[in-house]
Amino acid sequence: MIRRPCLVAVLTAFVVISGASPSPAQTAPTASAGQPSDFFRAQWPALRNALLSGNNEQLAALTRVPLEVRGVDDSIPIRKITEDKLALVIDQVLSQDSGTSLRERVTNRTLVERLSDIDRTTRAVSMTDKVSRVGPFQFQKMGPGWKLVRVYLEED
Repeated sequence: MIRRPCLVAVLTAFVVISGASPSPAQTAPTASAGQPSDFFRAQWPALRNALLSGNNEQLAALTRVPLEVRGVDDSIPIRKITEDKLALVIDQVLSQDSGTSLRERVTNRTLVERLSDIDRTTRAVSMTDKVSRVGPFQFQKMGPGWKLVRVYLEED
């Protein structure tokens, strides 16, 4: 009796032998609730837009107020920023050097602008299921979504 191989085995063998890469849809991991990738897929665009907008209302909706502001040195005390000063502080953080390039000055604004799509392997990004950081911006999972909870600001 002759057996026919299943279609999946044949296609898998073809991909391996030909060196062809599967499409992103075939290889993309399926995120379940609470996975760090949910933050990046679902909320990063809104958070990114809020950071770049300069709009206090938009920022406040996605920020835990008062916002913690830390210096780059741990000896600098944490400051708490009220809602009315969010846009000003975020603008200061965005104008500072991100430290991501030795060749050119890349501001935090440029860093955020370039990160329209991010994942676990993106430079200047770290994430866990409860806390994620993009450059100087720290986000925390709060209920069903994420909020900006801390920024790191160089003192002049």
